[in-house]
Amino acid sequence: MESVTMSHHFSYRILPDQRLTISRYAGEISENEVIAAKEAIKQDNNFNIRYHTLDDFSDATFHITKESYMRVFNWLRDHYSWKRHSAILTSTPEQVVNITLFNYLQNGELPMKIKIFSTLEAALLWMNLPPSETLFIRRVLKELKTGQLIL
Repeated sequence: MESVTMSHHFSYRILPDQRLTISRYAGEISENEVIAAKEAIKQDNNFNIRYHTLDDFSDATFHITKESYMRVFNWLRDHYSWKRHSAILTSTPEQVVNITLFNYLQNGELPMKIKIFSTLEAALLWMNLPPSETLFIRRVLKELKTGQLIL
């Protein structure tokens, strides 16, 4: 069974068949929203530590300082750290800079491989998901964005 939850800035779905957790962030977000989102996912009954993650920040604006990055890094290290691919979807240069800065500050200390993408297709390919899953995952992202189930 899939899991889904939403708030003003965050929504997610766990897809057991694809072994994937998809998170979507929108609006102005800080480290508090990122940590709360990951905590919500971790508490979900369908959460599985072996799943890859796809985080869509393409509609988000970051309000994060270097200290905030370190708070997120420390929380991830202590509570949300395992070997996986973590694909990050972005749509603006600012988003790329923020994720790149976080990746630089964590300096390979987290066991997950983090990579930034501007297209869903490239992200799914990197996570070894077949191209046949692209349409389904695109629909899931649209559902998370609109809050409406798409059949």
